[in-house]
Amino acid sequence: GTRPLTSAAAAAAAKPFLCFGGLTAVLFLAAAVWLFGRVFSIWAVALTTIFTYWFAGKALDRARRRGLSLAHEDAVMRWLHLRMAPWICRRLVALRSIFVKFGQYISGRTDMVPPEWASELSLLQDDLPPSAPAHLRRTVSRELGFSPGQIFAQLGKAPVASASVAQVHVGHLASHGGPPQTCSWVAANAAAAAQNKTPAAAGPIPAVGPAEAPIPAGETRAVLKLQHEGVDRLMGADIVSALRIARLMRWLDPKYAAFHTILAAWESEMAHELDFTREAANLVTVKSNLAAARLPAAVPLPLLASRRALVMTYEEGFKITDTRALAIHGVDTSALMARVVAIYAQCIFVDGFFNADPHAGNLLVRVSPDGEALPVLLDFGMTVTLSTKQRLGYARLVLAALDLDVAALQAAVRSLGVVNSQSDDLPERDLAFWRFFMRDTAPRDQARAEAQSFFKDKAAERAADSAAGRASRHVVQIPPDLIFFFRVVGLLRGLCASLHASVPLLQLMGAHAKIALAAAVPQHLHAQDFAPPAPERDEPRAAAATPATSHTPAAAAAATPITPFGT
Repeated sequence: GTRPLTSAAAAAAAKPFLCFGGLTAVLFLAAAVWLFGRVFSIWAVALTTIFTYWFAGKALDRARRRGLSLAHEDAVMRWLHLRMAPWICRRLVALRSIFVKFGQYISGRTDMVPPEWASELSLLQDDLPPSAPAHLRRTVSRELGFSPGQIFAQLGKAPVASASVAQVHVGHLASHGGPPQTCSWVAANAAAAAQNKTPAAAGPIPAVGPAEAPIPAGETRAVLKLQHEGVDRLMGADIVSALRIARLMRWLDPKYAAFHTILAAWESEMAHELDFTREAANLVTVKSNLAAARLPAAVPLPLLASRRALVMTYEEGFKITDTRALAIHGVDTSALMARVVAIYAQCIFVDGFFNADPHAGNLLVRVSPDGEALPVLLDFGMTVTLSTKQRLGYARLVLAALDLDVAALQAAVRSLGVVNSQSDDLPERDLAFWRFFMRDTAPRDQARAEAQSFFKDKAAERAADSAAGRASRHVVQIPPDLIFFFRVVGLLRGLCASLHASVPLLQLMGAHAKIALAAAVPQHLHAQDFAPPAPERDEPRAAAATPATSHTPAAAAAATPITPFGT
């Protein structure tokens, strides 16, 4: 009878130690949350998402072997998507920073991702919570040197858009008063510079170049782009966590290795995106390039810029994915997206300078009174500059894919620094991949079906390689600029899928690739005739009854019908 008493006494004696241990654990956990709460939250979201889908995939594999139908498998995945997508969206909004960027990219790939994810994550493009009003007044005064009232006669307190890096306010420029460095002064000097007149005084902050068009008469609306408070520090710390998560995904499944490469490439461009003086210079460059190419597009004109604040002209338009507005104005979405693709092809292959983030929040549409739909290009914070070798390498790659030229495609891929395990032995697989990647666009359901069929064929190829004792096809080396090329083409494909736009993507890109390659040929090597001279004959010919056809370029051009894409 003494044993229970002994046990009770031991428990009573141990209670203080248990309480002390429990209190210590709670305090330790509270300190860890206070010090590493954000990192903890990031990993909690990542691990929950990764392992939920990993376990679901394993369970469905077992069920499939037991006879689960494809319809039931799709129903299970839809059920999972409907629950995971809203939860992930809420977590990404709370985390902000680079994680919103990930969500924006996923939402733009409507041709690849499930519609439940695409529709839910589309909120991340320009509908995030803004910074406090005090941040606006404080940042504008500190960054630009003047209060908002000195720059704007009227400025909306509520932003019209808020995304991962910044929020956007619309207002009216001050028309008089204030120091000479106000927006009104810069706007007047912009107009003078456009007319090749010398400004009255020098501006303290980057304005526009002499090639820029003046601000339209009577237009006083302007846009203030304001960087979110502390976003630069957050993004610098978060990229470290994101790279570690990418390494975990790569370890779990090698097919996610490209995700780590994408993040590493984006890390190098992140600092540029956070400097709005660079974006102001980028706007001027792109506006000038498109004007020189005579491609119709609207690009904002920068007025005042600092690292965290940018004032630019207001560009009228509605979101490119606003299907209701497109229908009201009777816009042909296929023709509109063909124009957008042509603009990006010009930027990549001819200019070698392009926006690497063309999601739906960065593209508007303006419909003129005569019914023409004009693309409006926004947000040039994340841009890529290609060297001449890179630019022409991409042009040769696209042209080789268009012409079904395996040897030329091999040479182009090597010049770009792309290496995979089967390029030498099975180059035709590279050709198949690039033609699939740049195939004609299609509506969302058709595009997803095409992607599923392609990946199914790739799985069959891997099985055949394994049976033959051959190493499966995988990427060995990929340059950072190719990551952004993939991103741009992928987002354009996603936009086309969202708008049900059918665009001959490879043909349009090939047309501009031909322009780039033709311009790279030295002038003295250009052909002087469209046709070779007639061969000499042993006996003289009788004089023709009609004048001989001239082989000069002008005559040939007049006699030859012009067809699209040179076909």
